[in-house]
Amino acid sequence: MFDYHRLSVLDLQPLVHLDPKKLTPMRIKIDRLESSNDKLVKDWKRCKKEVGEKMLDFSLLKIFMAVMLLYTCIVVTGEVYLWIKISRPLMQAALVAEILIFLFPIVYLILRRRQVKAAIKAKNENIEHEGDISRVTFDSEREDDEQYMMFYKRQLKEFNSVKLKEVKILEEEIRLLRKRNFLWETTGMAMCVLSFLFHVIHLVVIAVHTGKEEDILEVRRNAPMLFPMSLLWIVIIINHRSHGYFL
Repeated sequence: MFDYHRLSVLDLQPLVHLDPKKLTPMRIKIDRLESSNDKLVKDWKRCKKEVGEKMLDFSLLKIFMAVMLLYTCIVVTGEVYLWIKISRPLMQAALVAEILIFLFPIVYLILRRRQVKAAIKAKNENIEHEGDISRVTFDSEREDDEQYMMFYKRQLKEFNSVKLKEVKILEEEIRLLRKRNFLWETTGMAMCVLSFLFHVIHLVVIAVHTGKEEDILEVRRNAPMLFPMSLLWIVIIINHRSHGYFL
């Protein structure tokens, strides 16, 4: 077994096998604590980075939701045109106004996401550094000092206990972020699919009632779009369910 804490960046020396006689019960316990220490630091780094990733995903979902709202407004405008006979230029002007209204927040959210992405990238670099300096250091020159070894063992236990609590808190935060992302993504798709479904049903009712060829063609143009949209909605739900993101 090797004592990795004895390695120095400035003074690299060949690794030497520890004398089995030195593997005292104290040394064995400390080795186990050191191993747990390394694992907890890795888990802490992973969770910290995943929190940043979920926040970045959420900034993308805000853009997605804005686009879904724009699409829903366009469908509703089409419905208004079917219910109330208004001139086509007026309807086109309303659609242009809606696009312009939503364009500004969408552009803002895109620019904001770039800022968030840059901040998270810088934060991830700090996480690597912070995780490394937070480790419990070992003074190899005092290895034969029993009191020091007891003190070092106690430090490792305290560090592992604190780090374990931090990891559990981060894991719970990740679970909540996943749940929030799931709700935003599925709500946006549900709003889009249901509004379009209502629109298609209305077109079908009009075509059946009038029997006009142009109304039937309108149904044929719009109805096929409903299947891929519904399929995408179902795939999103299944994907989140398979990962347990909304449990």
